[in-house]
Amino acid sequence: MKQVVSMGNLGGPLPENGEYIKVSGFRDQNGDIHASRIAKAQAGAVFLSGPVSMRNGNTIMIGKMEISASQLPDTPMGARISAEGELHDGKLLARSVRTSPALPFANQAKRWLVQGFVAPDSAGKF
Repeated sequence: MKQVVSMGNLGGPLPENGEYIKVSGFRDQNGDIHASRIAKAQAGAVFLSGPVSMRNGNTIMIGKMEISASQLPDTPMGARISAEGELHDGKLLARSVRTSPALPFANQAKRWLVQGFVAPDSAGKF
């Protein structure tokens, strides 16, 4: 899907080319995913979630994946969306595209555990 996934120290066998997988992890500033979990998935519908990296008419991108849909939500660059559909010629033809809530549990949580990805800035400082 044109998505760079770093497996880090996960171990285990690498997925086969063309194999469907589920990836959980964190995106870095380049849009690459640093996987915290990889599992096999059934072939068929593809679900993708992440920040909008490009928009042009009825085409939108999450990372390096081009997504086409008859209707797209009005989302600015960087907004999180979720898309579901089928892969055709390296593009996701989406049946549905929706804006992902930033905090679906807002005003309901008593405590939060925040995880993220830390990278050095141009001066090499964290």
